[in-house]
Amino acid sequence: EAIHKLKRAMDVSSQLANVEPHTEQACYWPETPDGLPLIGNLPGIPNVFVATGHGVWGILQGPATGKAMAELIIDGEASCLDLSSFELDRYDDDE
Repeated sequence: EAIHKLKRAMDVSSQLANVEPHTEQACYWPETPDGLPLIGNLPGIPNVFVATGHGVWGILQGPATGKAMAELIIDGEASCLDLSSFELDRYDDDE
C-alpha cells in the first residue's frame, strides 16, 4: 500500500511527474546505525537470542540468519556463518 501511495504522489506532483521509480521494497525497518544486523545471544541474559536489524535486506538474509540462529541455539555456535560482525555488544560504550 505504501508503494502505491508513493506512485500516486508521483502522478500528482509536477516535480516528480517524469521520475521513474528504480526500486520497490516492502520492508524498511528495523535497521542498525552501522547497517549490520544484530544476530546472537543477548548479553547478560542466558538462552535469549536476537536476530534483527536486517533492514530492507531481511527477506534475502532471512534464510542464512535462520540457519545460523538454529545452529547457535542447538549447537552453541553457528558453523555456517561467522557471527562476530553481528554481535550485539559491538555497541558497548566501554570499547
